[in-house]
Amino acid sequence: MMTRMVRHAGVAVLMAAACCGGCAGEKLQSLQNEDQFQSKVLDADKPVLVNFYKTLCPTCILLEPELDKLSDQYKGRVLFFKFERVPSEKVREQYDAQLFPTAILFVNGQDVKHFVMHYNMEDYHKELTALVGPPTGATTTQPASQPASGPASAPAK
Repeated sequence: MMTRMVRHAGVAVLMAAACCGGCAGEKLQSLQNEDQFQSKVLDADKPVLVNFYKTLCPTCILLEPELDKLSDQYKGRVLFFKFERVPSEKVREQYDAQLFPTAILFVNGQDVKHFVMHYNMEDYHKELTALVGPPTGATTTQPASQPASGPASAPAK
């Protein structure tokens, strides 16, 4: 369990989240500057999800472990990074990441989906699955009204 004391609206709040590996084993790698953003995001040969965040943002702290889980589920098919507001003002403004957290999905160097202050992980799954298929370990089920093998064939004569 990871805990952090943060200030939100002038009130100190103790935030607790399932440990994502903390400082040692974070799944979302930090981008440090615009050059890294260019090489690891815009020039990537896979879809990339970038979480724009602020260090002391309570909702950013709560979203990160969920994005860490996504990175496990789409490992090898989607790249995951985080980019802090402070060193990336130019990039943040270019992609209209004004509110935090904002996660942006990039494909072939283009931003294709913005998740602004968005916490519904099903929406993330929907977008990523449409690009690269279902998450690792996901099971697919067909509705009971659908035949498992397709339309019924006509009886033999």
